Amino acid sequence: MKRQLIAVGLAILLGLGGFTFIPEIVSATNLGDSNVFLTQQTSVTCTLASATMAVRRKALLAEDPQWSSITEESMRKIGWGAGLSHKFTYRTSRYAYTITHKNFDMNSGMTMAQKKEKVISLLNQHPEGLAIYARDGYNGFHQGNHCILLTRYEDGVFYCGDPASKKTKKEMPIKYARKVTIQNFASYWYVSHVEDLKNKGKTNLINAYATLNDASYIYDGTEKRPTATIMYKDKILTEGQDYTLEYEGDRIKAGNYKIIIHGINNYCGKITKSFKIKNRDINNADVTLSSTKFKYDGGLQTPGALVRYDREILHIGANYNVEYEDSVDIGKYAVTIYGTNDYDGEKKIVYYVLPDKVSNLSISNNTVSFSKVAGSPSYEIAYKKSGEDNWQTKKTDDLSYTLTVPGDYQIKVRAYKNDAYGSYSKTITAHIA
Repeated sequence: MKRQLIAVGLAILLGLGGFTFIPEIVSATNLGDSNVFLTQQTSVTCTLASATMAVRRKALLAEDPQWSSITEESMRKIGWGAGLSHKFTYRTSRYAYTITHKNFDMNSGMTMAQKKEKVISLLNQHPEGLAIYARDGYNGFHQGNHCILLTRYEDGVFYCGDPASKKTKKEMPIKYARKVTIQNFASYWYVSHVEDLKNKGKTNLINAYATLNDASYIYDGTEKRPTATIMYKDKILTEGQDYTLEYEGDRIKAGNYKIIIHGINNYCGKITKSFKIKNRDINNADVTLSSTKFKYDGGLQTPGALVRYDREILHIGANYNVEYEDSVDIGKYAVTIYGTNDYDGEKKIVYYVLPDKVSNLSISNNTVSFSKVAGSPSYEIAYKKSGEDNWQTKKTDDLSYTLTVPGDYQIKVRAYKNDAYGSYSKTITAHIA
């Protein structure tokens, strides 16, 4: 079991006992391993199999060495009668796990948004998961009863394990589960309490709810040391009196890091939390090119780039790399700055290769003419009558243009190609008869 899963909670505010929490990343090892998930042994034991998976995952969080001995068959002996019991306790040699059932019926008036928010809150408090049960006749569900293990919510998606799915005995998005959805489930089982049988009289932190003051940082070259808030029932625990914090890693470079919360005195066990230092986004850097306008000369144009992040000068290769387009022809191009090492993302800065200024503009017999510009551009002829404010334009590939409407005109011309426009020629005046 090599996979490490991070169950990510939604940043919503939960008022608990007058204290406001922002749920954050909860970390546990092997929760997502395929060996943790089970296939129900009979057609009617989906509730039993789902609750068993929740207890197995809770046991992993408690570092119970007997987690794999928790099976549908061993749970059946304790919690199964005419169906899954609504409250029972399963014991290993080290821990006693209490499993409790609660209704979650939207017929009571709860809105879908409220239900979703509540479910996310419960998953933050119970990273082992919830065995959610869709019951025929409730919440608009009429497809036959079924139960799955809801495991986490991340980036707008709920994940689960479905005991009826033999081909996908692993965690998967809930949309692939059989029948059960967040909208239709009517009740759930969860691990409501864990008793540490070898530490009588002490409270194991596995029953506490822990949050970090910040679970996500942006790399800035300094050490990160988030603090934790630990709550057991309605009591906020005190660092140094009820628990200590152990930080892993240097917590400077971008990456994922762990904080281990150890219970002391009246508390035992531990909780492992994770936080992340994210790479800086190079798109937020300030990029100054040596020039954004180059004269077409038939050669490749590669402007130099000065890249700063919060006024700190970054270095090519160490912080970013540069890619140029094939900017030989007249046109609009972009330098792309790619973040590397502690920087992610990319940023594009536009520059232009411009045609020469049109020269030798003249008019004869109502026809405007001018000299050819290198690079095979097209031309934009701008003209307006005397007394008018707005210029009219005509685009052409020719080196001349005939005006047909009589009047006194101002005329100018510029070359262009691929969205890159050169400077206008001098303006001439002419009378068109």
